[in-house]
Amino acid sequence: MANNETYSVVLIGLGNVGVFYDIGDLTGKKYLTHAKAFSKHARFDLVAGIDPNDEARATFTKAYSRMAFASLDDVESNLEPDVVVISSPTDFHLDSIEKVFRYWRPKAVLCEKPLAYNYPDAQRILEVCNTYNTQLFVNFFRVCDPSTAKVRQIILDNFKSRYFSGVAWYSKGLKANGVHFVNLLQDLFGDVTSIKIISSGRRLKPDDLEPEFELRFGSGKVVFLPCKSEDYFHNSIEIIASGGRLRYDNSGMKVIWQSAEEDTRFPGYVRLSSKERDISPDYDRIQLNVVEQLLNALDGKPATICSGRTALNTQAVITQIETLTNEDDHHEHSR
Repeated sequence: MANNETYSVVLIGLGNVGVFYDIGDLTGKKYLTHAKAFSKHARFDLVAGIDPNDEARATFTKAYSRMAFASLDDVESNLEPDVVVISSPTDFHLDSIEKVFRYWRPKAVLCEKPLAYNYPDAQRILEVCNTYNTQLFVNFFRVCDPSTAKVRQIILDNFKSRYFSGVAWYSKGLKANGVHFVNLLQDLFGDVTSIKIISSGRRLKPDDLEPEFELRFGSGKVVFLPCKSEDYFHNSIEIIASGGRLRYDNSGMKVIWQSAEEDTRFPGYVRLSSKERDISPDYDRIQLNVVEQLLNALDGKPATICSGRTALNTQAVITQIETLTNEDDHHEHSR
């Protein structure tokens, strides 16, 4: 029997990913924000938004005809949301979640990435949600995209028991952007088994850094390199295995697989096929895919949305990278 329950949603944080990324979309086909994705989904009811910024609240109310409040303290007492979305700045994630449970007992919390800027705060967020038996999810949207399921199958077919190596470029900070690819690689290849700092790199104020580092997984490794150009944004991954090459270009907006094949011109040689399999995601639907996977989780169905526990594992890797980078910095200065 189909589950037709509708889940009510309150959105805390009405900034870019909360509201503004798709506010000017005249086609109605872009789902780049929480507000758009939840408001357009038949199984969710977006009931209110919360943000201290007057302009953000006014924009949200005008666009979605929903109530908006400056803080949780101002919210009408009769609201009892099933889902609370935390889209406030990372510094305020823990404070926002602790305040949520002073007023409500939601079934689920969906938090923006990263959970926090440090491991203890991230761990505390998960503990608070567990205390109240609330499911915690984190908005690493790539693992929710249908294209990632195809990539998982390619890896099963072509990387099995075979060594792989890769390079990942990331822009404008490990915590702000590199963390996306760390989480994706954990999803695709399992736990990180070791971390090596190649260079401590630049420090980005106030809380981020840009080291060069290597992550090892069960049967392979990926080297992360910061893209230090300030002129444009660039995130990409290239992974080489005996079965072929996997590429995430332009932040993952384009995903390509090339199989290895016999070279018809030079017998005995194997090369990458000139035929590329395009498994690129539909980036206009990134937040709608997250909402769909959240719905599966709420309905008790299999879901690919990142859990709080998985996000904490990602946070642990980021924290270890930061710790090792600080040690590397100290050694450099001591020489």
